[in-house]
Amino acid sequence: MTYDAFLELVKARRSVRRYKPDPVADEDIEKIVEAARWAPSGFNSQLWEFVVVRKPELRRQIGSIIGEARQRLFKGKAPTPNSENGPPQKIDVGWQEAPVFMLVFGDTRVRPLSHVPPVRTDDEKWTAVFYASLAVAFQHAALAAVSLGLGSQWMSAVQVPDVEAKIKDMLGVPEPLKIFDMLVLGYPEAMPPEKKMRPTKELIHFDDCGVDDFRTDEQVSMYFNNK
Repeated sequence: MTYDAFLELVKARRSVRRYKPDPVADEDIEKIVEAARWAPSGFNSQLWEFVVVRKPELRRQIGSIIGEARQRLFKGKAPTPNSENGPPQKIDVGWQEAPVFMLVFGDTRVRPLSHVPPVRTDDEKWTAVFYASLAVAFQHAALAAVSLGLGSQWMSAVQVPDVEAKIKDMLGVPEPLKIFDMLVLGYPEAMPPEKKMRPTKELIHFDDCGVDDFRTDEQVSMYFNNK
């Protein structure tokens, strides 16, 4: 694969909010997981487990649990950078129509088996290794979905403690497995608008650099205010 082809794939990965009801083939789901399992992981723990939910009733229940949590967290409204962008929008629910929910879990039982002492004894180090490993696998899955013509959306509300507990109980997931995120999958009904991006040259800092080479507090704020 050329760099240009890879970059086009990366650019095509967007958070899709509306989906067609068309089913996703088992073969494509397996291809997505195959790509994810080749991700690097801390001490090659390969701690991930993928729970694929396709049954409409289970998806409806998960959607309801997440929806209630998001209503509670956002008080019924989606957050916006500032009031100049207009009134807050209602929380999107289009993702609930997607035909596949892929829940990614991490197995905490790998921690004491690590050959890296800080991972076993330092909670902060373990947390970093745990989430970094799962995040890379998750991104692999999202890119694989794009290559198959599928859309996806990250759903992080599953990390809310009571949401995680309810979903694990519903699906029969063992206690040592901790939820990372849920990847909503399906064929896009509509694509999101053009994405605002910071210029590449603004992000790169070679060798010796100082405070003046980075954004000021005001510039950071302006970026979000103008989104």
